[in-house]
Amino acid sequence: MKQKNKTGIIIKDIDAAIVKFPIQKKSPLGNGKYLEHVTCLIITVYTQEGLEGFGYTHGFGEEGGKLLALIQHHIIPAAVGQDTRTVTALLLAQSFANPQTLANFAISAIDIACWDITAKSHHLPLIQLLEYKQPSLQVYGSGGWLGFSHDELLQECKWYYDRGVKAYKFKIGGPQDAERINLLRNSMPADCILMVDANEKSDLTRICAILPILQQNNIIWIEEPLPRDAIDGMAMLAKQISIPIAAGENLYYMDQFSNLCRKKAAYFIQPDIGRCGGITQFLEIAKLVQNAGLALCSHLMMEISASVLPACMAGKWLEHMILFPEEIFVYPFELKQGQYVSSNPAAVGTGVYFTKEALAKYKIL
Repeated sequence: MKQKNKTGIIIKDIDAAIVKFPIQKKSPLGNGKYLEHVTCLIITVYTQEGLEGFGYTHGFGEEGGKLLALIQHHIIPAAVGQDTRTVTALLLAQSFANPQTLANFAISAIDIACWDITAKSHHLPLIQLLEYKQPSLQVYGSGGWLGFSHDELLQECKWYYDRGVKAYKFKIGGPQDAERINLLRNSMPADCILMVDANEKSDLTRICAILPILQQNNIIWIEEPLPRDAIDGMAMLAKQISIPIAAGENLYYMDQFSNLCRKKAAYFIQPDIGRCGGITQFLEIAKLVQNAGLALCSHLMMEISASVLPACMAGKWLEHMILFPEEIFVYPFELKQGQYVSSNPAAVGTGVYFTKEALAKYKIL
């Protein structure tokens, strides 16, 4: 990474808001429920030097009001007056940052905003500030909801393949798992890579029962086969099956990732930049993954991850899901020849900014 300024940049104030953006197409979650919106935390960090940084995250469900109260009453008072380079560590050490709170979402968004400020202070795009280690990452399409019909499942996989994304992850955990797996393997070209995601809703018995089908169809990983805190169980499972395990999107702290890597409970490690402590912590997790000889993947937050994952030697797969409409971004992103790219890769800062019109239109808190 390029040399940072010797003198610090000091936080003057922080604004926080909750917005609910529509997604490009509603996705069936099962039981008659659909994913139609993504609720986001929007953070703006103002500095004494006159720089502004923008950060965001999502994944905290409908607890936006609780999250804003935590930010206003605890996190902002702790962050104001602090150096943008060290504020993340300070906030993560506070008593409000624990598994029972939403603090990590807020800290992650603030950290992203601070990196935006750092890149702007160097007049560089974030990806150049961090420096490339992996110039061409593989992108995989993510979706394959259990509520999809067979035709919808196949069409989504083909949608990605036609854009050069020749890897696709879909859900398992329903009565038609075998049919769905066979459908994709038999219908797609031989070079289409397939992964499956159990979303923590399986167990050893179910995994062992479906294992032969996964093996026969060359599935390259099974994601979250057990609950997030069952690291010992996943470590045992990893030794028993030939298909690698992917996990980590729902972990929040360094000791959790250290435990996951040390016990080789998963081969593909998937921290979420929006909940693991932001870019700062993601880069530290990347070192753990590299030292353990494992592979690093992103979880959602693909606009930011597209700049951060290439800076990691262990970087392997960038997850892409069809979520936000292009028009909410100042610089829209697109899939192009199998890569996920910004319409303005030279933009100084993170390059991930929502338009003022979108923020005003979809702000709810």
